[in-house]
Amino acid sequence: MTSARVSESDLFLNTLNFMKAIALPSFEPPAAGTVRGPQADAFGPQWGGLTHRLSWMLLLLTLVLTHGLRAEITEPHNLVWGSITLGTNAVTASQTNIVVQARRSLTSPPIATYRMGQNSAARNFYSLAIPLESVTPARDANATRAGEQLLLMVLNGNSVRYLTLFTVGSRGKIVRLDMGDIDSDNNGLVDNWERQYFSAAGQDPNGDPDRDGVSNRNEMLSGTNPVVPDSKHPADTNPTNSVISIGEVTAYALAWKTGKPWHVAPTNIPVEFVARAGFLWKNGEKYTLDTNNLAAGAPLWWTNTVTAPVASAGLAGSGGGTRTLAKNAIVPNTLTEPSFEGSVVRSLSATPEQIGSAATAALHVTLDVQTPNSTSVYVVEEVLPEGWAPSQISDDGVFDPSSRRIRWGMFFDGSGRSLSYQVVPGVLSAAESLVGLASFDGRNMGVTGPDRWSIGPTLAQPTSPVSIQNGGLSVKLMGESGKSYEVQVSTNLLEWTRLGVVMAGQDGQLEFSESAQLPMGQRFYRARRVEE
Repeated sequence: MTSARVSESDLFLNTLNFMKAIALPSFEPPAAGTVRGPQADAFGPQWGGLTHRLSWMLLLLTLVLTHGLRAEITEPHNLVWGSITLGTNAVTASQTNIVVQARRSLTSPPIATYRMGQNSAARNFYSLAIPLESVTPARDANATRAGEQLLLMVLNGNSVRYLTLFTVGSRGKIVRLDMGDIDSDNNGLVDNWERQYFSAAGQDPNGDPDRDGVSNRNEMLSGTNPVVPDSKHPADTNPTNSVISIGEVTAYALAWKTGKPWHVAPTNIPVEFVARAGFLWKNGEKYTLDTNNLAAGAPLWWTNTVTAPVASAGLAGSGGGTRTLAKNAIVPNTLTEPSFEGSVVRSLSATPEQIGSAATAALHVTLDVQTPNSTSVYVVEEVLPEGWAPSQISDDGVFDPSSRRIRWGMFFDGSGRSLSYQVVPGVLSAAESLVGLASFDGRNMGVTGPDRWSIGPTLAQPTSPVSIQNGGLSVKLMGESGKSYEVQVSTNLLEWTRLGVVMAGQDGQLEFSESAQLPMGQRFYRARRVEE
C-alpha cells in the first residue's frame, strides 16, 4: 500500500475509523438512581474504559497533527487481473518467464510487476497491483492517479509480446483484463495486428513500409500505424502526446553531451538529432512528422505544429536541383535542403610547417562559429585523433574519451561564438585528422580550416556545385596534379567507408559520383590523398 497526504478533517475521520477498528465496547446508559462506586467513572465502568481509550486516541491525534499534516494513510490499489494468451496457448502459472508490467511509457521503469506463479492464489491468472495516491506531489514515485493512462505489457524475457493501454480507476477498483493474442508464425507481430493493417499475417517485423524510420515491430509496440508516417522524435519519451518538454530535451541533451547511450534508436545520439530536439522544444514543444517532407529524412522531417516567434523561417526550402557548396573539406548531402549562410572555421595557434608531424608544445584550437540567420538552437562537435586528451575546453564543452569527441551546446541564443580547447598533438598517421561538425536546428555543416599536422594538403577541396539527379550525385574537387585520392563516405563523420580511388588530372581536377539511389538522411564525402 502507498501513503498519501490528508487534511486535518480527513485525518480526524480516519482516526475515528481506526477507533472503530479497535472494538469499542457496547454499553447501555446507566439506569436512573444507579449508585456509582468510588472507582467508577462518572458515567459507569464501561464508559470509563471508553474515556481511557478516547484519551489515548486524542493524544495520538494531537501528536500526528502537531507533527505535520502529511500522514502515512494507505490507499487501496487498483487491481488488474486476467488471463494471458501467447501464440496458440494460454499462459499458466508454471511459465515463470512470463512477466506483466505497468509502465508510464515504453522506456520508463516499471511501476508494478507480476511474474507468473508469483502468487499461488492467483493460479493461472496474473494479478497486478497498481499503486494509487490522490494528493500531489506523491510520496511514492511509482504511485498513479485516477484517470492516468498506463501501458500494460507482457514480456517473455526481454521480448515484449503484448502491449495495451489501461486507464487507472478510482481507489480500490478491480478490473479483469485478459491480454495476449495469437502469433501463429512467431515473427513477433500479433496476427490480428498484421491483419488490421496488412490484411494478412506473415509481415516482416523489420520492414518499414511507411518509411518513417520505425520498423513494423516498433510500430506495433508503440501503438502507431505502420502504413502512415507518424514516427516520434527519440527525445519524446511519452508515446502519446507528440510534445518535447523541457525535461525531455534536457535529458536527451545531457545523454548526448556525456556520450551516454540513449534507450531508443539511434542509441548513439547524432548531433543533428539533439539540435532538432532543442529546436522543437524552443518553437512550441508540440510537433508532428511532416509527411510532405519525408525525403529530408530524420530529424528534419519533424516540424512544430505550434510555431513560436523564433521559428526558423528562411532555412526551409525545396529539395532537388543544384546546390552551391561552401569551401568545405567535408561535403554534406541533404537532398531537400539548400545551402544556407553560416560557417564554422577552425584555426590553430601554429601552422603545420611550424609543428610538423609531431609536437610536444600545447596547441590552442579555436572554432569560430557564424550562425545562419534565424537559428534557434545549435551544437558543435570536434573529433580528436586516438590518444589525444584536450584541456581548457571553453563554453562548458565536455570531452567524451570513448568517442574522442568534444561536445558544445545546446546554445539557444542563436548567436555566434568562438569555441576553443588546448591539446598536445601526437604523431599522426596518414588516416588521422581533426574532424568537426556543427548542427543548426538539425541541419549539419562541416568545420573547415586546417585539420592535421603534416606538411602539405591531404584533402581535396570542392570547386564546383554538387549535381543531384535521380537520387544520385556527382562532385568535382581540386587536388594535386597526378596524385591519387581515396574517396570515402560517412553518416556521422567518425566512421568512414571507402568508395574507391580516383586520380587527379594534370589540372588537379578529380571527379567522383554515386549514382545509386541514396538512402534518406545525411551523408558526408571526402577525398583524401593516398600517401606514397
